[in-house]
Formats: sequence, structure tokens, C-alpha cells
Amino acid sequence: MPVGTRALHWPDLVLVLSDGTLGAVEVELTPKAPGALRANLRAYRQAGRRVLYPGTEPVVRQLQGSAGRSGWRDGVVQEMGLLPPGGPDPGTVGPLSVRQLAVDDPGVARQVDRHVGRHRRPT
Repeated sequence: MPVGTRALHWPDLVLVLSDGTLGAVEVELTPKAPGALRANLRAYRQAGRRVLYPGTEPVVRQLQGSAGRSGWRDGVVQEMGLLPPGGPDPGTVGPLSVRQLAVDDPGVARQVDRHVGRHRRPT
């Protein structure tokens, strides 16, 4: 996906969808800088590609927002107009889908936990 005049972004997985078009899967374990997320999302929007974002809980909050004291706080994808604003699960329709990462394999789950633990920001 072109993300600038000289830069490309490669998704974690490319899918050939049932209609023959290409889709992408972006697995995110730790939150990214909002600018980096926006660049990737802009590239998918410009290319007209469907993309699935499975991520850990902090990534899902960053992407699709979360409930706060004063109501729902939108995430990066709502700010960019890729998902409708508000709600606990706005990532269920349209070209972008945000999901909680589900790992069934215990070994993979341990590796994900180790990776997330190494990159956790102090509170």
C-alpha cells in the first residue's frame, strides 16, 4: 500500500476475497504512534481495500475508541471517517473491521503476552 511518495506499507497478511479483490490483515499487538496508524489507514482508504485489524485490547481502544467518564471517546479510525462515530463496537461494518485478537494456541498466547509486556508503557 503506498503511504507516501516514496514509502510502501506491507500488510501482515494479504487475502484474496471471494469476489477476487485483495484484502489485508493487520495484526497489532501494541499501540502505534497515531501518525503511523493514520498513514497506514489512509493508504488502505485510497486503495479501496478491505482491512481487518485484530489487536490486543489497548490497540482496539486506540483504533475504535472506548467508553470514558463523559461517554464514548472515538478512536483513530472514527477521526479519519473510516468507521461511524460512537458505540462500543463500531468496527463491524464497512471496509474496515477492528476485532479483539483471539489466540487459541497457548504457546502463541505466551509469546503475545511476552511481547506486549516488553512494550507496555509505565503508568
